[in-house]
Amino acid sequence: MVQVENGGKLYYLSWQQSPEAAKLEIDTLTQQAYALTNTPRISFENLKGTGSAFSGVAFRYAFMGIQMAVENHAEVIGEYLQRRYNFLASAVGNINTAYSDVAQTIDIEVEIEPYTINSLEENIKLAISATGGEKVASLKTGILLAGLVDADKADAEIEAIMEEESAKRKNDIFEPTE
Repeated sequence: MVQVENGGKLYYLSWQQSPEAAKLEIDTLTQQAYALTNTPRISFENLKGTGSAFSGVAFRYAFMGIQMAVENHAEVIGEYLQRRYNFLASAVGNINTAYSDVAQTIDIEVEIEPYTINSLEENIKLAISATGGEKVASLKTGILLAGLVDADKADAEIEAIMEEESAKRKNDIFEPTE
């Protein structure tokens, strides 16, 4: 409590713009944190101007910086994970002797794949345009571009497509009867 005598006045020193300065500082630090970590800002406020749907291509561009960072660190992280998997396989072999031969001969490979958002519709359109009219890719490449089946199942998918086309052609042939 402060007492003032003889008609004295008490003034508090205040800065009216303080909330704006603090907001600006917080926004600047947040922006720098996102920039330094290559993290895309995909909040609803930041995506308002991108239209009704953020396409797969736009997401790939938004995540390009962070995917490049993953590629830069993949070698170091891959070595760590390889050591960790080798240790775990060895530990399983030592704990359960029934698996000791398998634990010594198992070969575990590390594959680091950055998270990405893909648009299935865009993948299919790309595959159709690559294998259609002006062919620039084989049917197998088109199937892999669409991303609907794994590479090891592509040949079986091609066989299924050929069988369906053969059956369709057989049904389309007009054979007049007497």
